[in-house]
Amino acid sequence: MPVGPVSDDSNSSAKAISEDSTTASNRIHEDKSPSILIKCVPLTSSLFAKKIHEQQEKIEESFTKARKFTINFPDGRSQIYLWRVEQLYERLRKIFDENKYDSNRFVVVDNNQIFIDFIKNNRLPHRLTPQYDIIQRDLLIPTHFYYKNNSFKYLITPNCEIADIIDHFIGENNVRSTSSDMYLCFFDKSGKIIEGGKMNEILKVNNNSLPFIVTVEEMASSTSTLCELTIQLSKGKYVSVSKLMLCSI
Repeated sequence: MPVGPVSDDSNSSAKAISEDSTTASNRIHEDKSPSILIKCVPLTSSLFAKKIHEQQEKIEESFTKARKFTINFPDGRSQIYLWRVEQLYERLRKIFDENKYDSNRFVVVDNNQIFIDFIKNNRLPHRLTPQYDIIQRDLLIPTHFYYKNNSFKYLITPNCEIADIIDHFIGENNVRSTSSDMYLCFFDKSGKIIEGGKMNEILKVNNNSLPFIVTVEEMASSTSTLCELTIQLSKGKYVSVSKLMLCSI
């Protein structure tokens, strides 16, 4: 029986599979390749820096009136006290003495989760909060601010909002812009401008590096710019505003 020509269907199928694989590979490669856009933007593009600039009114605390303070204890108890403001630290010391709390093990943080040193410091904070928590010292993390060749060290909990510790730094050191055109800007150690958020989330982005470093600079809104880095991914967009000196004019 004569044998006819061999069908080329198998070769065609193999070729089609190969082409499909190549197309799929290219598609995967395209999906994994991000596009990056870098452009200079005005300093006022940072809403956080703009908000800080607009809120720099000095708030005077009245230390003459009695206030209600809620104290949360390590065992879960909460108790409300009516104290004169100037007696706050004295009353906290008394609570530690009565409950035999070891100050090397337990500390006090305010409502913003910022450590209050009422043992070694008699100066009340610039802004009082209605609630104070007694927690274990090992829950605190260090945050260092660098401003005009000086360092300022604070202890906070991971639940602290970065805006609150920045406000604390500004108030405790009476930091003010030298003119209406000058903005106080806060950068992490990579040069990225800080835009708010809880410390535990910010630390994740910064590889949980401690102490958390904040560099403070005064910049002119009329002549300084930021560099906006936009990375377009296949499933969304990530935008980061960072300080790059090349963008300064």
